[in-house]
Amino acid sequence: MLPSSLAIYKMLQAMHASASDGCTIFGRHERAEAAWSALANGVAAHGLEMDDVENRSSLHPGVVVFPAALALSEQLRSSAVDFYAAVVAGYEMTLRVGAALNPASAYERGFHPTAICGALGATAASARLLKLSAEQTEMALGIAGSMASGSMAYLHDGAWTKRLHPGWASHAGIIAARLAAAGFVGPTAILESRYGFLSAFSSQGNASKLQPHS
Repeated sequence: MLPSSLAIYKMLQAMHASASDGCTIFGRHERAEAAWSALANGVAAHGLEMDDVENRSSLHPGVVVFPAALALSEQLRSSAVDFYAAVVAGYEMTLRVGAALNPASAYERGFHPTAICGALGATAASARLLKLSAEQTEMALGIAGSMASGSMAYLHDGAWTKRLHPGWASHAGIIAARLAAAGFVGPTAILESRYGFLSAFSSQGNASKLQPHS
């Protein structure tokens, strides 16, 4: 069996082993494994458009980062310190990538910044909670870059997919971090390489804005 397939099975085993009785779904008695809890809660959080916003990156970080961090920290029984550190990591990643992307260009290409940048932010938060190494975190972000998505075709007819975007990004972040923990190999230059995130989703990406205070 190929190593890539073995990594998938290893991830599934880890998810099953830590699932216990599942994670909270907002407003429901049902519970779910962390990645699916994050999906449900991310959709719910964005449903009324009453979420936080950061103007430079033109996105809503909270509806992506918090569902992933809440679900995974509940599943892992993480400390409050680890939870808050994960949220900070998720916000930092989401907002810096959003600024570097140049959101106006992403919008023109038809991509929803909350969805695409949020996948990386949720991954950063999840990687922190899973205590991944720097190398594993790099792999996780590379995997998430391939999972990032979010077409703005919902503007044509008011479809519900805009509400799906934060939940799917939260879900993708947990899966990407879990895959990296299991040894799955992702690209190492997901942001700045020729076919990387900034080039794929924007015609005006600026990697220098990834740095603090840029």
